Amino acid sequence: MLIIDGKTGEVDRLAFFKLPDELRAKNEHEVQMVALIKWGFKRVGTYVNEETNQQTGEAFVGTADMTLIDVMDRKVIERRTFEGQNPAGGLTRDGDFKSERPILAVVEYLRGLPRR
Repeated sequence: MLIIDGKTGEVDRLAFFKLPDELRAKNEHEVQMVALIKWGFKRVGTYVNEETNQQTGEAFVGTADMTLIDVMDRKVIERRTFEGQNPAGGLTRDGDFKSERPILAVVEYLRGLPRR
């Protein structure tokens, strides 16, 4: 399996190397499946100063839009969206805050797929 970053078109080194050895393709001949991932963020809230009631920043959760492709059959198997943990709460945070990418959720899902 390969995990490809949808923005760069290259192997997503952060996610790919979190796969177990038995799932990672060692060369092009071992690639049976490709997970094409478009990483992003979704706005989930606003931080507000308690005293002034002024907005101080926005909260974003990391997202991964994954398209799973069977290389042998040349077809899309599935499309799925993953979300990371919500960013820290609280009203008085200054500036925008983004949670981490949901890399581990993606990897756990891929680990659970049936194998040929």
